[in-house]
Amino acid sequence: MRIGIDARFYGKFGKGLGRYTQQLIRYLEKKDTENEYFIFLREQNFSEYEPQNEHFQKVLADVPWYGFQEQIIMPKILRKYQLHLVHFPHFNVPLFYRGNFVVTLHDLILLRHSTRENSNLPFFLYAFKFYAYKYILHSCLKRASHILTVSEFSKNDILKKYPFLSSKKITVAYQPFFALYKKEKEIDFEYSKKIIEYGILKPYLLYVGNAYPHKNLFRLVQSFLMIQRNDICLVLVGKEDDFYKKIKPILLKYISNRVLELTKIMEVPILYKVRVQKMKS
Repeated sequence: MRIGIDARFYGKFGKGLGRYTQQLIRYLEKKDTENEYFIFLREQNFSEYEPQNEHFQKVLADVPWYGFQEQIIMPKILRKYQLHLVHFPHFNVPLFYRGNFVVTLHDLILLRHSTRENSNLPFFLYAFKFYAYKYILHSCLKRASHILTVSEFSKNDILKKYPFLSSKKITVAYQPFFALYKKEKEIDFEYSKKIIEYGILKPYLLYVGNAYPHKNLFRLVQSFLMIQRNDICLVLVGKEDDFYKKIKPILLKYISNRVLELTKIMEVPILYKVRVQKMKS
């Protein structure tokens, strides 16, 4: 069987989807020695993946996500390899692809919560983009041979939103914990060094992820400030993008001491360490 995996999100630059795709391929390489796999990658992550199984080969598909090129060029690339099945780890399945495919839909959070703050586009362009997202998602779920999701909650949410789907068409595949690239003792040692270097003292609460508005980090900070202990830190881990820069003034407003900006810990940027203080009146 010839199976394709849309791995354009593969690796670090694909964030959560990148890690999901990366670990999926690693597991399949260890378990499947019968089927033939074609791993489609962007130029940015093409060198990051090296097949560890002779049945796996990587293919350059340097097609950007969420645009017209994805709709036109990606189906042509996939058809070229005469695939029996394709796994798309995200909803962005090209409308013109008519082969058999499985899709992973993690949640419907973009439908349930407004994402207007996530975009710098003018309103009419944002509205068009959001409509396109809903249309592509609906088409993707309708055409999929099968749907994977990560929790019973997400499965029930999908079934409520799209009642034409059968429960049998959706399988819950929980996401396991994956060790990082080093042995546990090596991780503990490096982690301890960074903790000391940056002055992050236990006990502390850790948030790992981006600062998109629907993540509601502002509410996290508000809740954290309700803890009546001065020996607990809040550590926010994530890429220092525009969304983290937007939340920084909020932290400065509600935290009476200065926000400490950090650089890296365990290969992941640490942006802010916040100590518990009373909110300014």
